[in-house]
Amino acid sequence: MQNQAFMKVDISSILGQINENITFFQPLFEAIINSLDAQATKIDIDIKTDTQRTLFDNVKRVSIIGYSVTDNGVGFNKDNRESFSKYLSSYKQKIGCKGIGRFTWLKIFGNIDIVSYTGTEKVSFNFNRNFSENNIKIENNNNQQQTIVNFNDINTDYYKKYNNEKLIDSDESLITDIEQIKEIISDYLSVKLFLLNNSGAKFNITLKLGDHTTTINNENIVKFSEKNFSIYSSIDEEQQIKYDFSLYYAFENNGKNIHKHFYCAHGRTVKPFTKSIVPKLLPNNDSSIMLLTSEYFNERTNNEWNEFIFSMSDNNKTITNPLPIPYINEHLRNVIETILLEKYPALANDNQKIIEESIDEYPYLAKYIKEDNTQIKVKSDVIKSAQKKFIDEKEKVKANFLKMLENNKHTNKKVFIDNITKINDLSARELAQYFLYREQIIKAIQKVKNDQETTEADLHNLFMKMGIISNSEQEDFSIYDTNLWLFDDKFLTYNCAFSDKKLKTIKEYITKEENRNIDNDNCEPDIAIFYNNVNNSTKDVVIIEFKSPNAKELQNGVGIYELSRNIYPVVETMDNVRMAFGYVVLNINEQMAKNLSKQAGVKTISFGDYPIFYIYNENIEDKNSNKIPVHLYIMSIDSICIDAELRNRTFLNIIKNK
Repeated sequence: MQNQAFMKVDISSILGQINENITFFQPLFEAIINSLDAQATKIDIDIKTDTQRTLFDNVKRVSIIGYSVTDNGVGFNKDNRESFSKYLSSYKQKIGCKGIGRFTWLKIFGNIDIVSYTGTEKVSFNFNRNFSENNIKIENNNNQQQTIVNFNDINTDYYKKYNNEKLIDSDESLITDIEQIKEIISDYLSVKLFLLNNSGAKFNITLKLGDHTTTINNENIVKFSEKNFSIYSSIDEEQQIKYDFSLYYAFENNGKNIHKHFYCAHGRTVKPFTKSIVPKLLPNNDSSIMLLTSEYFNERTNNEWNEFIFSMSDNNKTITNPLPIPYINEHLRNVIETILLEKYPALANDNQKIIEESIDEYPYLAKYIKEDNTQIKVKSDVIKSAQKKFIDEKEKVKANFLKMLENNKHTNKKVFIDNITKINDLSARELAQYFLYREQIIKAIQKVKNDQETTEADLHNLFMKMGIISNSEQEDFSIYDTNLWLFDDKFLTYNCAFSDKKLKTIKEYITKEENRNIDNDNCEPDIAIFYNNVNNSTKDVVIIEFKSPNAKELQNGVGIYELSRNIYPVVETMDNVRMAFGYVVLNINEQMAKNLSKQAGVKTISFGDYPIFYIYNENIEDKNSNKIPVHLYIMSIDSICIDAELRNRTFLNIIKNK
């Protein structure tokens, strides 16, 4: 046996090659699996704790310092000793053993004391980094069959790792709730225990921690249902390979909404599902556990059973990974949805509601939302899928249209009309996306308006950020610079807008030269806008004044005065002015509405809860002494929002119905 002993292999080198993500209880998991593989029916686990000061932060804590596993399996007979003494032994490969599990023990513990009674022998040794098969002591013994594995002396390197990563508070060695430890073990071994139970094997695993005990046995393990399915894959077109999968699943009506879903290999949970394939909320807050197993996974795990040899997010097929996880998930989702609809028929009734809500929130995606073919609809997934379809189709249609023009294929009338129709449809949806953005702005303004702490500056910034100039001649100009469309959609095409700038600055922009000794130069209209009218030969001027929604009537009156005062210095500096508009935005309560309606020259053009008042002024002239018609509007934030919302909804409803 000497020539096969792994003592000739440096154990430290072996440990250096082992995955670092070894959890504190993984040696315990491996020991239990070894016991079950050794046909043990009775396994006793004793968890040892101590109250001590931690190595790094000097805080007293109760923590686990080790554990022992005692079983009645076949023990360390000759074959098992030879396997244990050989690195990467193939002795138990048929049952999923890779010959490396015991080395993971040494990542956590410095010494593992083993005593095994095989029925004919007593075998004892200490397993550590200096282990050699020559350390194994063998004595004759015919009295019993029992193996005890004691895990002692936690490595300081283990504590350093967790301290450096600031994970010490989540370290499993600090878990001293026996039921929590039982749950951790049950979750990890759930598939193996279930399959053993189905094969008729008996097992009773007892956990002891201080004065507390609990058991895992044939009666209290999770009883799964099973769904089998196959996935075909090929790297080339000539060869199709079938891979079989088994999904084990169970539901619990406990009202806790806890879900445990894992990809598994050889009876172990390896990685959680990479995406939310199961709805986050099941009826009655039921909990679920789902475990996906396959030879495909068995053949593609690392030696430590805590990672796959492929990337979980890689979507490209390769010779070593012909079924990427995203591809498996597509099939898995269909299987799970079928199971859920059988278990919870009411889920189907929610689909239409989700479709309607999604279209209401994203009307420009209506076409793609209606095309969703998932059996159980999750709102976020429906919207995400629709957004992707919209983007993909947009790029495809635009590319095809440009290609058609480049190749002069537009002579085919049918093809040309078909492409134009698709372009029109996508353009309308892109515009609807913009209108949806505007709807959110309207809601935000209404919310700010209702806040008692809202100031004039808060309101001002929602329409246009204070202190900026938005000029269509600038390279970075965007219609998203302002929300002036709230007043009128024609303001989307403005040439220039000034926010909280002195009249002197505005007039210098108009005349392209300094103006001196002109009245009101230091006055600041809240917002001043210039835009071309329809024939582009003349300009319209807009001046906007804001007052806080919480302003008193006298302050509101000042706002009306400021509006008139700030219009004429701008208009009289310009030529080719067609007309001017003025808006003063303030809080119009019932008393103020009554007072305004009694003023000379003031007309009420919108009645009800949110009236709008209008004043016509013909006393302002431009720089050429031409009288310029000026239209002044006195309105509230509510009036603006209601009008803007009606304009928005008209377009969005067209898209929804389409």
